[in-house]
Amino acid sequence: MKPACRIVVFVLASISVACACAQAPAANTHHEISGIVVSAKSGEPLANTSITAIQSSSRKAVTETLTDAAGRFRISDVADGKYDLVASRKGYVTSSYQQHDGGINTAIVTGYGLTSTGILFQLEPQARIYGTVQEDSGDPVPSAQLKLFQRDIYRGTGRMLLVRGDTADSMGNFEIPGLSPGNYVFCVVGTPWYTLPKRSFPGIPPPAEKNGLARLDMLYAPTCYPDTINPGEAQPVTVVAGEQVPLNITLHPVPAIHMSMSVPAMADGQPIISSPQVNTDIFGTVQFIPAQVSYTRQDPNGPYTADIELPPGQYELSFPGQNGDPGRHMNINTDAGSSTLTMTAPDPDPTVTGTIQSESGGPLSGTSTVWLESRDSDARHAASVNPDGTFTMQSVQPGVYRAAVSSNGYLLGIARLSAKGAQLRGHSLTVSGESFQLNIVVHQSNATLNGIVKRSETPAAGVFVLLVPTGAQQTGDRAMTNQSDSDGTFNFYRVPPGKYTVVAIEDGWKLDWARADTIKPFLAHGQEVRVEPQMREVNLKESLQAVPLNLQ
Repeated sequence: MKPACRIVVFVLASISVACACAQAPAANTHHEISGIVVSAKSGEPLANTSITAIQSSSRKAVTETLTDAAGRFRISDVADGKYDLVASRKGYVTSSYQQHDGGINTAIVTGYGLTSTGILFQLEPQARIYGTVQEDSGDPVPSAQLKLFQRDIYRGTGRMLLVRGDTADSMGNFEIPGLSPGNYVFCVVGTPWYTLPKRSFPGIPPPAEKNGLARLDMLYAPTCYPDTINPGEAQPVTVVAGEQVPLNITLHPVPAIHMSMSVPAMADGQPIISSPQVNTDIFGTVQFIPAQVSYTRQDPNGPYTADIELPPGQYELSFPGQNGDPGRHMNINTDAGSSTLTMTAPDPDPTVTGTIQSESGGPLSGTSTVWLESRDSDARHAASVNPDGTFTMQSVQPGVYRAAVSSNGYLLGIARLSAKGAQLRGHSLTVSGESFQLNIVVHQSNATLNGIVKRSETPAAGVFVLLVPTGAQQTGDRAMTNQSDSDGTFNFYRVPPGKYTVVAIEDGWKLDWARADTIKPFLAHGQEVRVEPQMREVNLKESLQAVPLNLQ
């Protein structure tokens, strides 16, 4: 009986091995990615559309092809892996497959038993906004600066971000093509054609006439559509795919406000500060204002008087430093009800010095940058980190900032942060008018977090995935967004060490997910994960179940 038993075992083992061999994928198996590209608006197939396959992890283009007359494409001999498909065609918005704001998309995964054919790739037709900028009299506003804003959904801050800029022609006409569907806010900065440039330098008097016309002290305040100088009262313009949107805007000339400033002279007789750059805040974004500036000097040995003309409003004046002198800045409000403001030159802005070190105690390798990001606007101050880990950041204006460090283009996690001369709370710094020292110890953020999204037991593609740090007061501060790929898997790269909750939400892009109170009910259905500093690969213990958007 023993020999018979051995024979049975041998036969069963042979059958098992044979089955395994029949089911196992061959080494270096190559696959096909294919499908059809259609207009998202009409559904018609789009011929001659460029399709590029990009390896998701390395971001290297693998191959490129064109769709045929029926809009079909086929990419053969593709190795196992994840690929982003990018489609581009004249008149359409270039995008990746199932792309959402910020470039997050669904990658196509190739491999044994996976489907990478029959892809329906929808492209949105481009839209455009066109019109004229003019003033009350009907005169055009030549070379007006056009600013197009859109609410930040990708990073979840909820702020309005500048997404496009353009310049009107000499007759005030403009066209902004190539727009994706969405809601936009339109603002304009301009100068009347009849206001002669007043900018002058010491010893050079400003112009008084042009072609026999006296110079007029009239300016435009920055204006947002439909007709307001208060950005908070602007009305969004809805742009539909493929739509041509006419949009005219009227600017109102108002008497300029004169600001006189006493500017001391240096030893060589030049003023200690150069002509200022004037900026205003539109939706937290710094916008340049074409100011009118002139210098006069009554006493050859005395100070200069700088005369600056501005429309009513709130502005920031930045004075670049000269001969090694730090830059200076000041905030002014020309809505004070006075036609003349008198003030003295501002004090130098604070300088930040410090060190950046890794947890091992040594400097960072490669090219590194440290920066301070304003919590209230898009202002950012950056400095390169020296090989020994030291840095110097000049002209940091007062405000509340978050510190961040990157190395070789990747964001690093901050392990410890200390400051001398500035108020520190968590990773936020309150900068006053004094210089200070900042020392940062960073994690080397090399971890990749892997997981899979399912609906019941079936892998689910195109599902919004959110990675939220534990204890984040506002989700948008440090959260990372993603969406599941064609096989339901997802990967978060360069995840800083820490404790997180990861959750998958159907159509989660529609949520105001940056608000902690909005996302809190969904996090209860997520999975907690910890990323340690030494980790390089982190796999979720279980699959994520896609949570419905209308969670009860």
